[in-house]
Amino acid sequence: MPAWAQLDTATLCIRWDYGSLTRPNGYPQRFDFSAPDHKLHANLFYLDDSSCSEYLCQIDDYEQRLRSGFLCAMQWHEQRHFVDFVLTNFGASRVRAYLEMYSSFDHLLGALCDVGPDVGFPLSVYGDEVRRSRLGAREPSERLADIARYVKLRATFFDGDHYELRGPSGSVYFGGPAQLEALAFYAQFGVTQSVFGLNFAREVWHRTPSSSRSAPINRSIESLFRIFGIEFITETSSGDFLDVRFIHALLLGSLFCTRKDSSTEMDEHEMARYSPSRRLLKLLEFFHAAGFAGRVERPLEAWERVEDASLKLWGRTCTEEMQEDVKFEGEFLQEVVKRDQTRSYALDVFRDFHRMRCLLLNCLIEDPSSVVEPSRYYEETRLKVRPSQVLCFRSPLSGDLDAQSVLFWSLDMFGEPSASALLVDRCPDEGTIADNFIEPVCKESWKLVTLKMAPLARLSQSGRRVRSLLDREILEAEGHLQQLGLKPMYEPLYRYPITDRSAALYFEMVNLDTMNCDFTGEELVSEQAILISSWDFVAFRRLRDHAILGRRSANIIRDMQNGEFGLWMTHRRYWELVQ
Repeated sequence: MPAWAQLDTATLCIRWDYGSLTRPNGYPQRFDFSAPDHKLHANLFYLDDSSCSEYLCQIDDYEQRLRSGFLCAMQWHEQRHFVDFVLTNFGASRVRAYLEMYSSFDHLLGALCDVGPDVGFPLSVYGDEVRRSRLGAREPSERLADIARYVKLRATFFDGDHYELRGPSGSVYFGGPAQLEALAFYAQFGVTQSVFGLNFAREVWHRTPSSSRSAPINRSIESLFRIFGIEFITETSSGDFLDVRFIHALLLGSLFCTRKDSSTEMDEHEMARYSPSRRLLKLLEFFHAAGFAGRVERPLEAWERVEDASLKLWGRTCTEEMQEDVKFEGEFLQEVVKRDQTRSYALDVFRDFHRMRCLLLNCLIEDPSSVVEPSRYYEETRLKVRPSQVLCFRSPLSGDLDAQSVLFWSLDMFGEPSASALLVDRCPDEGTIADNFIEPVCKESWKLVTLKMAPLARLSQSGRRVRSLLDREILEAEGHLQQLGLKPMYEPLYRYPITDRSAALYFEMVNLDTMNCDFTGEELVSEQAILISSWDFVAFRRLRDHAILGRRSANIIRDMQNGEFGLWMTHRRYWELVQ
């Protein structure tokens, strides 16, 4: 799991990858929970913003204050993702793809057994004769073929929503995933300036490593707005606050796309109802034709303009689009209940997700500014958003190799700094509903889904090529398959996890200007350093044969087979030699 903090779409947990900051080569742990900013971490995990603000103001060292502000901004970024994956139709459809798989989990396992012992991943290979034959997988049974078609359709919908538009500075790519990322980034910036002021927010913004995932996406979105002559951010008359209301409203409106039930061919205008990228483009064309440049003067003006544009373009407002989607989701959930073939905790999780969507829909109908008006979201609604949070490690620290050794669920972290991981449970007691909070309430059910279902569901959809999947979780899922007498085999593209190789964020988080290569000991600055993982030593023979990096490869692979995974830093020139 290379990203330091990330919302996991399959479980709606925010995962904090402290394990990547624990170097596997005998170095001391670089991120010390007994450090001066320990109190800030505790407040962050308990979502206590007032205490965070108070604590930051007490830090005299400006560099330390900026770094701590960056930590806060990271939390707010992922918290916004949680909201948008529950609120918007496109975000919810991504979560629902997993929930639907959980609801028929036993059916999925039975379908895999139909073609065993060798099973191809991702399951979309069974929907493509050429891919299946090349992998050497058996012909699927009827029920596995149905699942494969579903997985392939979802992948096409999510990953295929990439639209290219050529502008003065080159091609601009934007789609649903990019819009979700941009929306979270501008929410992160808005909260930071709301809590700490514009100047501090700007410094935190510039401190974000240019290689981070948000940076190229933001540049594409900003370039797209410029192409249409629309200001994506405007300054208030006093010059002390940046107004992100219009880009916030427009990205939200774009993500309230209509659910698409079939692969029927349609023209470009009709397709824009279903595709966030095309929907955003049509909205921008609408406002450009109307001569609107993006500056708004009164509360809710930006959202009202987007609602009106959606109604004129497609015959339904964004709110009506969400009502239709939530209605469909409720009807589908009732069908799942009638089937009565799902495990109870999977059904609890589906109901819980639907409940959170209904709460946000009610907010959108009865008090829309609490959801769509940035200032109210920052100051009120955000304080009621409480996703579960997990501290993760790449390898178990206790010597116990089960999944709970990398996804701990205790609250001992801040009482005992030596403890290794944490799930912050801000949920009410099991079975109760907190109407004024947007948070999971069936905490034990979410935990069981996270440990027992989510890893295999992710393998089914994307093989090992999943950014948020921990190394140990991959082994757990494969171990589950082996218990059923099944052996997974992966298409080459999906054989290994995604590794973010840039070390820029790593340097930022450990607050150092230089670090040493884990293989040669030479001193490196951020621009020289690159990260490699245990999987790389399996994937690249040249890496194993390299005169310098290969010396420890046998031990690294052996440790990996025993469930011990690592992340190493070295000079870019060594990595370039093995490509």
